[in-house]
Amino acid sequence: EPHAMIVLLLFACPDDDATDKVGTIDTSSNACDRVHGATGILVYEDNGDTVHFPTDAPDKETQTTSTAGPLGDGTSWMAMFGPRVMVSDDGGCNWDFNGSGLPSTGRWQLLAAGDRVYAFDELSSQAGYSTDAGKNWNAADVGGTFLAQPVAGATSTTVRGIQSRGVVTTEDGGVNWSVTATLPAVDVVAGDVFAGDTERIFVVTPTGGYTSRTGGASWDDISAAVTTDSFVPSRAAIHPDNADVLFMSGEDDDGPVIVRSTDGGASWDDAASIRQVDLDAGAPLWPVPGSGTTVLSGWATRDDDYGMNLYVVSTTGIHTSHVGSYWGLNDVSFRDDGAWIAAVHGVE
Repeated sequence: EPHAMIVLLLFACPDDDATDKVGTIDTSSNACDRVHGATGILVYEDNGDTVHFPTDAPDKETQTTSTAGPLGDGTSWMAMFGPRVMVSDDGGCNWDFNGSGLPSTGRWQLLAAGDRVYAFDELSSQAGYSTDAGKNWNAADVGGTFLAQPVAGATSTTVRGIQSRGVVTTEDGGVNWSVTATLPAVDVVAGDVFAGDTERIFVVTPTGGYTSRTGGASWDDISAAVTTDSFVPSRAAIHPDNADVLFMSGEDDDGPVIVRSTDGGASWDDAASIRQVDLDAGAPLWPVPGSGTTVLSGWATRDDDYGMNLYVVSTTGIHTSHVGSYWGLNDVSFRDDGAWIAAVHGVE
């Protein structure tokens, strides 16, 4: 595939100093030795500069769509390879298939909540929950697709997320789901819930944004601050360490951009010199726990097939953590020791 390699190299070498470093692949880490057994998993350490990758490339037709953890034991992690569940008991170094009762038609995203695990289909209202690390699943219907990954609250049986029909909550571990609040506008395109207090919610529309401190019972309109300089948001995230630190990705007249607020949406600024890199304006945002105002995003997510750039966006600038010949970045989860576990699709 000589042409594919040429394209990858072009994207790997930006001609602007906005990206300060490209991470290297390490196949002999003391922490992980070598990741093997789970195709479609990458483990990043050292702020993304060290990348451990699986020995075998995944089937291009079957994506690893999600990672989640830790489970209740504090060390086990899960990943979805098509409809099959993989489990690692050493923080992502080695993986084994764990079985699955999930339908093969879904594009599954995982949420770990103590000893309970939830799975949500991005394409339909089908969902499931498991109490044995994914060996067996109970089917559920959440009434629609979520605009972003739902979050677990103070207990493993309380989960809340945002759908186009409203704020949707389960209080009984995924058995029953209901709309517990209406949205402030009919055209909400993205949203997030703060895991530390699920009453704190942030949603955006193509023309603005709203925050809630009451689980959606009331909303504060922050659109005047959001829509400066023709900015049109498409993704939203709340930092897990601080509900007042908000992120949005989208586009303005100059192209894709990530913006950040540290005061609950009252004011916003560009999150570093993001415009000099090949940002995917519709890429998900993954705020990094323990890193203040740091967020991960990327170029080439989902099914793009020209290589993958993982960007680390912080107050000091944008750092290209990894450029790889992967088809797409689907999900990222975080270990307590600072490592990141990523689900990717395909490798050349």
